[in-house]
Amino acid sequence: FYKRVHSVCLPEKSWSPPDGTGCYVTGWGRTAENEGYSDVLREAQVRLVSRDTCNASYSGIINERYICAGYPGGGVDSCGGDSGGPLVCPRGNGSFVLTGIVSWGKGCARPNYVGVYLQVTSMMSFINETISANS
Repeated sequence: FYKRVHSVCLPEKSWSPPDGTGCYVTGWGRTAENEGYSDVLREAQVRLVSRDTCNASYSGIINERYICAGYPGGGVDSCGGDSGGPLVCPRGNGSFVLTGIVSWGKGCARPNYVGVYLQVTSMMSFINETISANS
């Protein structure tokens, strides 16, 4: 790997960093809601938000397969074109864990609408079966 590119750990089934944890999302998506796509890989720090807070914005549709991250006041978020990209959170020993996959949100970095991510732990059975079948 390179100085700024590293592998990321897959989560254990019980991995659940606390709300408020500072995590990182990366992608080549739009730099703002009505702007073009980035020519370089961009990184943003976002904080995990409770499911209750997220559901207050999204009419209760956020279930246990999803996690939310961003800032209730807006300003920093993933955006169009970032879908499928990683949300990584620190484990505490210097390593990072693939915690979420960019899924959707209302606009980009809008106040009261944080980003919604597939929670990787909800897919670990599938991931482990796929890895085993191809090893």
